[in-house]
Amino acid sequence: MTEIPVTTMWWLTVITYGVTAVLCLIAAVRTPIKRGFWGGLALGMLLLGINKQQDLTGILTKLMRGAAWQEQWYFSRQPVQLTLIVIAALLFGGLFFWLARKAKPASRWQSLALLGIVFLAGFALVRAVSLHAVDAFLYRRIGGIQPNWIVELGGITLVALPAIRQLFIQPKQKEFA
Repeated sequence: MTEIPVTTMWWLTVITYGVTAVLCLIAAVRTPIKRGFWGGLALGMLLLGINKQQDLTGILTKLMRGAAWQEQWYFSRQPVQLTLIVIAALLFGGLFFWLARKAKPASRWQSLALLGIVFLAGFALVRAVSLHAVDAFLYRRIGGIQPNWIVELGGITLVALPAIRQLFIQPKQKEFA
């Protein structure tokens, strides 16, 4: 079992994922025409929050590290890590464009929310690959703040703000009962 680094910022991040999932769920209920869009975002944020809370990417990292040691390629892992990061960037970039076409976001705000969730999923995968230079940057404190907090909470904000905005938009056409 992996040990999760429980800190105030860790809890804040987990709670923020949960709150954003609830905001997206409320937006789904209040926006019948985009129910699938907001419902999908709610599910995605819930899964990313569970990933954060249970440290699933940390478990994946430990499994891959163990395999690298066992297969004796641990000391030459950098090309594998870089390849995985390039594949992740292409995969999540492609996923964003595919979802943008499939989900047909009705506004820039919805596109921003879509970008946010794809960014967060890609970020989780990049952290799982665990490049030393990336980890050294993300987890080194600069003025008491870890860049990891800014990056992850910033991605969550890209989803939360459009969801909040959606809650305050009145439908242009009245729905008939």
